[in-house]
Amino acid sequence: LGFSLSHFYTNNAFYGYWILIAEILVCGVLPGILLIMKSTRENPTTRLVAIILATIGVCLNRWVMVLQIMAVPVMSFDTWALYIPSWQEVATTILPVAYGIMLIAVAYRYLPVFPQELELNKSAKAAE
Repeated sequence: LGFSLSHFYTNNAFYGYWILIAEILVCGVLPGILLIMKSTRENPTTRLVAIILATIGVCLNRWVMVLQIMAVPVMSFDTWALYIPSWQEVATTILPVAYGIMLIAVAYRYLPVFPQELELNKSAKAAE
C-alpha cells in the first residue's frame, strides 16, 4: 500500500532520521529564525551563517528527494542501496560552474562594468 515516512528513514544509518532533523530544523527553521530577528539579520556573520545553513538545507532536500527515495528497497528481500557518484558525474557538475566563474572573471576584467573606476581610483590611473 505504499511507504510511510518511517520507511525512508530506518534500517540504514546513512539515511536515518538525523537527515530529516538536519534538513528541517537545523537548515530550515534555524536560518528562518536568524533572518526574522532584526539584530541577527543585520549582523553580516550571522546572516552569512543563515544563508549557508539554508543552502545546505536545500541541498539536503534535493538529496532526500532524489537519491534517498530511489535507494529505498522496493521488494521485501532487497536491501538499501548506497549511491556514490563517479568522477565523470562529479566533473560534469563542477565544470559548468568553473566555466561560469571564469566567464565572470574575464567579463569583469575586459568589459567596462564600472566605467567610472579609473576616475575614482587614482592608483589605477598612475599605473597606466
